[in-house]
Amino acid sequence: MGKFAALIVLGLSTTATLAGEITSVYSDLDLKKCKALELYTGDEGEGVSEPIDLEIVTPERKILTVKASEVVVPGIDGYFGVLPGHAPFLTRLGVGEISYKDSTGTHYLAAADGTVEVLPHRVTILASLCESSREIDVERAREAKRRAEETMKQAARLTDQDMLMVELSLKRALTRLHVAGRTRT
Repeated sequence: MGKFAALIVLGLSTTATLAGEITSVYSDLDLKKCKALELYTGDEGEGVSEPIDLEIVTPERKILTVKASEVVVPGIDGYFGVLPGHAPFLTRLGVGEISYKDSTGTHYLAAADGTVEVLPHRVTILASLCESSREIDVERAREAKRRAEETMKQAARLTDQDMLMVELSLKRALTRLHVAGRTRT
């Protein structure tokens, strides 16, 4: 995409392409009257002076500490991406695939449940479960998927809470299988 800008105006985050100037952010928004809290411009993926410190921890161990140029995380309400200079926030970690880019390529991990803290140059993930593709026991994940699918066939007999737990188990198993099939790019 080349040049880009992330403009935070009065608490709203807007991304616009730069072609010498910001193009059509909002036609009725008078930028001269708005107080711009942050303006980040640069070449996408290049020229970033300070990488993101990414740290992922589970109750059992520290999974990794690495410098990354980009991080994508499954939040409770969907995936979100983080670049250096991101606005701070705190959210819940959902079930899904964490990916990050560093100097050696793109890496993938299966993760579930926890908390994510995003700061301008740091992302900390406290996860209940987190595994790299090399650590995933594929046979165990296939078995968990099979069990969840079998249980779902009896949906009429399950309580709503039991059905949610089975759906979560299935989602975890599918995520683990997906990440296990990934290779670094």
